Amino acid sequence: MFRKKHNELLLFLHIPKAGGTTLNTILDKQFPGGQQYALRDGAVERAANELNSLSFWKWNRLRLVRGHLSYGLHERLNASCTYFTFLREPVDRVISHYYFARNTPVHYLYKELNRSGASLEEYVKGQWTIETDNWQCRQVSGMSDPKKYPFGSGNRQMLDLAKKHLEEFCFVGILERFDEGLKLMADKLGWKIGEYHKENVSATRVKKEQVPEHVKASVMECNSLDAELYDFAVKLFENALRKQGSNLAA
Repeated sequence: MFRKKHNELLLFLHIPKAGGTTLNTILDKQFPGGQQYALRDGAVERAANELNSLSFWKWNRLRLVRGHLSYGLHERLNASCTYFTFLREPVDRVISHYYFARNTPVHYLYKELNRSGASLEEYVKGQWTIETDNWQCRQVSGMSDPKKYPFGSGNRQMLDLAKKHLEEFCFVGILERFDEGLKLMADKLGWKIGEYHKENVSATRVKKEQVPEHVKASVMECNSLDAELYDFAVKLFENALRKQGSNLAA
């Protein structure tokens, strides 16, 4: 049986530690009963294979695909796709990432990180994970494969591509203004948002203001492209707010 081509499939590009787990609980209410699919693997080729192996009936019911996916998945699917995402100030995101990895037993770095006792600065400088090296830029640009683009290989091409892609997204939010973004997205996509609670918050993490300046500088050194992308996303977000008008704040 041939699959029909989707008129529009929403792709949630979930950036780690940028509010995605909280948003997923909201998405569960918007897309019940098999209307969404959570990817097990965000790598484009494996994600595409995972989706393309779905049954005829599962595929045709889908309205949303979510996961730690990278831009480019749409090119391998028989669907008209549109992306949305939330970004986060990069230094704060990496700090949160470190404490989440250190305090979450199911995290792939938990055992080794606790065995070594690596500090935040050592975590970043030691290149423990590619997710601390301009990862937002990598995901949004589609240049996330660490074999092709190893730690420290970020460049202006990656940043420019990420900016271009964000301009094509149906929605771009920022974690620091999550409520406004959620309302803006709901209005744009026709959702009704009720009460929600923050999920996956690292309760024992140190706040950004408490981190020594030289440590924050080390984090920023590995995330300067993300900082530029974040500033660009803020401008896109504020432009969208202005177009929405003054009623959104109320």
